[in-house]
Amino acid sequence: MNTWNWNRTTLARALAPLVASAAIAALAAAAGCYPSDVGLALDDSHDHGSCCSTPPPSAGPLQVDLSGIDALDGFVEPSGLVHLSEGLQTTDAGTVAFESFDLTALPPGARIGWAQMVLTNAWWTTSGSSIELDVSTVPYGNQLDSGDPAIAGFATEAFTLGLGAQGAAVTLDVSDLVTDEVMHGASLFQVRLDSFGGDLGFDDAGGHLGLGLALAPVLTVSYD
Repeated sequence: MNTWNWNRTTLARALAPLVASAAIAALAAAAGCYPSDVGLALDDSHDHGSCCSTPPPSAGPLQVDLSGIDALDGFVEPSGLVHLSEGLQTTDAGTVAFESFDLTALPPGARIGWAQMVLTNAWWTTSGSSIELDVSTVPYGNQLDSGDPAIAGFATEAFTLGLGAQGAAVTLDVSDLVTDEVMHGASLFQVRLDSFGGDLGFDDAGGHLGLGLALAPVLTVSYD
C-alpha cells in the first residue's frame, strides 16, 4: 500500500466516529431530541431506540376550586346568636356572614394569578339602586362564635351589586385578598361579608343579602 492510500485509510477511520455522531445528531434534532439524549445514543450501554424524550410540559397556570367549610360557615345575629350550616345572611341591622376556604390545597410557594369567590344562589334586596357588599379577611379561627363580628379585618374589598335579584350568581374578584393571605402563610382564607343598603345606611330597611344552602360559595384560585 502506498503512503497516500495508507494516510487516506487512516484518516477515514479516524473521521468515521465523528461523521456518525454528526449524522445521529442531525437525525435526533429532526426528531426533537435533546443533546443529552443524543449523547446517550452514542453510548452502546443505552438503548438506541429510546434516545429521544418528550420535552417537559410547560408548567403554566393551574386552577383549583375550593368549597367552603360547613363547620365554620354561617352568620351571626346582632344578639350574638350563631347560625352554622344554614347558608349565609347579612343585613344592615348587624347580621354578618362568615366563610372559610382551606388554602392547604395550594402547594407551598404557589404564586397566585387570580382568585374569584362566586356566590351561587344569591338573592338580595336594596333600599336604593344598589347594595354594597364588603368582603374582609378576618382570622376567626376554628370556630365561629358570637364575638367574631367584632374582630378587626386585615383587608377589605368593597363590591357594588345592582338592583335586587333572586337566585343569581355573583362573581367577586378577591385576588388581592387571597394573595395577601397566601403570602402570610395562612392555611385558611376566612372572610366576613357585610352588606350595606344604599342611602338608608345602617337602617333595618337597608340592603339584605342571602345565600341559599343548596349551592355554597366557591373560591376558584389560579396559580403557578
